[in-house]
Amino acid sequence: MQKTISPSELPTEGTRAALCIQMLGSFEARLNGTPLLDLKAREGARLLAYLLLQQNRSVSATAVAELFWPETGSLDSLRQSVRHIRGVLGSEGYRLESARGIVAFKSEGADIDIITFNGLIAMGDGASLQRAVELYNGPLLSDWEERWVIPYRERGREKYHDALDFLAIDDLNKHEYSSAIRWLKRSLKANPSKERIWCDLMRTQVLAGERTAALDLYRRCSDYLHGKYHLEPPVEMTALFHDIRENTAATNSSLIENEAPREPVGGAVPPGSPLYIERPADELFLAAIARRESIVLVKGPRQTGKSSLLARGLHHARRTGAVVLVTDFEQLTPTDLATMDSLCLRLIASLAAQMDLDILPENIWKPLLGPGVNLERFLLKHVIGSSSVPVVWGLDEVDRVFPCPYSGEFFSLLRSWHEKRSLEPGLAWKRVTLALACATEAHLYIRDLNHSPFNVGSRLNLGDFTEEQVDDLNSRHDAVLKTASELTEFYELTGGHPYIVRSCMLEMLTLNCRFGTLCDNLKQDKGPFSDHLRRLTRLVTADNELRDAVMNVLENRPCPDESFYRLQSAGVLVGNSGSNARLRCGLYSDYLRKRL
Repeated sequence: MQKTISPSELPTEGTRAALCIQMLGSFEARLNGTPLLDLKAREGARLLAYLLLQQNRSVSATAVAELFWPETGSLDSLRQSVRHIRGVLGSEGYRLESARGIVAFKSEGADIDIITFNGLIAMGDGASLQRAVELYNGPLLSDWEERWVIPYRERGREKYHDALDFLAIDDLNKHEYSSAIRWLKRSLKANPSKERIWCDLMRTQVLAGERTAALDLYRRCSDYLHGKYHLEPPVEMTALFHDIRENTAATNSSLIENEAPREPVGGAVPPGSPLYIERPADELFLAAIARRESIVLVKGPRQTGKSSLLARGLHHARRTGAVVLVTDFEQLTPTDLATMDSLCLRLIASLAAQMDLDILPENIWKPLLGPGVNLERFLLKHVIGSSSVPVVWGLDEVDRVFPCPYSGEFFSLLRSWHEKRSLEPGLAWKRVTLALACATEAHLYIRDLNHSPFNVGSRLNLGDFTEEQVDDLNSRHDAVLKTASELTEFYELTGGHPYIVRSCMLEMLTLNCRFGTLCDNLKQDKGPFSDHLRRLTRLVTADNELRDAVMNVLENRPCPDESFYRLQSAGVLVGNSGSNARLRCGLYSDYLRKRL
């Protein structure tokens, strides 16, 4: 596991070490200010970069030789390269150690940008994250194509993006809009295809009173998305664009001096967010993690806050000293999910990257053992067995595995780890907690309940906000709902749907509009949720059974239980069964009644 770097080990700003190596962007090494161009020979630069990425860990000389000289695995080639690097480094050559079958590079006292970057990210405070993003000159070794570079490059890119998100949200919450705009612009430059960042930047420019810049940004977004993907800008950007042109948006910074914190809507709410609403499931989840339950299931329809609760629980577990790993199945590609083999290989690669393990999955894979055994062996040897602390593995959106032909095999594997707590000696599996989040009813896919991980451990059901919780969130948004009657009408319209509730409140804050104006906007074909509602309609109408079930509910008739559970998981219906099903919120009911 990666060595933790203390603040005292990081270079002090303004100081200069004798040996300076840049790896963020293109590779460059300098000794006392002089470029070390000779490192390019004998794989010198690449071998040095690889060893630096191990962050002072010793690695097997044989493994290094096989990686850099795969045709021969020549240790002699490695020895020649080591001698070459030492010669080029001169007085700093002592840092490269090679003896007794291992090789390592000692970086203490040298200025290595990627090591400093990782240390600052690990510290996690605002000042350190700001130093980290300023240090990020580009993707790691951006002009190198070697396969071993890619996991390190992607890991660094993710850390950079997460740091920018943190800094932007932190400045938004402190009403420091100019600074937030700076971070959002950097984030947009790195992720121009991410529509959320365009939206966030435009909203923040409005809050900062930068009306012209917001209009120009919309046009840039339109040109980019249309030119690259033949898409229109997100509907909320279009609505904001028209509002600004018609002077209905709040563009005067004097109007927003005391406004509530603003955060992007969609995805997990950060654990420390002032807009996070605690529910009874929060306390139960944290208690289950503290008890080291084998499996903790967070169950609920789409967009009820499962990912937010999972993130908060994992954050708490990390603070208590547990090894925390995260897999978001929504991020896996169809290729990753094609077979049980491809899924387990992808999981091993992801977990190894999170733990900074120098492991290529194919190098430890034993085909004759099967994918489940390979994944289990990796966990036991490299994750559970690497320390004596608890291990919490968060698996979000596991619904994506249900339609796969091997889903029974995969979920049976998770259940077997629960069983091994009592069937096998030792404490290894007793230190492991799987925290699962899903919306789908497992019994629709898993027929043998003895092989299901969804009926053991702790099961937490997460629903929509209550009216009291909506009132609490309203107070955190500067009370955009001004009266008790507005609150009641708003709750009937949204049903407490967390995504819609937060989106509406952010809309009212950003546009400085009252609830009546919001209701008028919602009725328009290009209103704030038009894309969301059109996707909902496509989901329902794509399947005749689902369409008939929704029609039954709209006409106050029961619907088949299987259709009910499918629609409940998709976040369309709520209730206990098909006999008492109802549309999730008034907005859905009104929209589908007109369209169906």
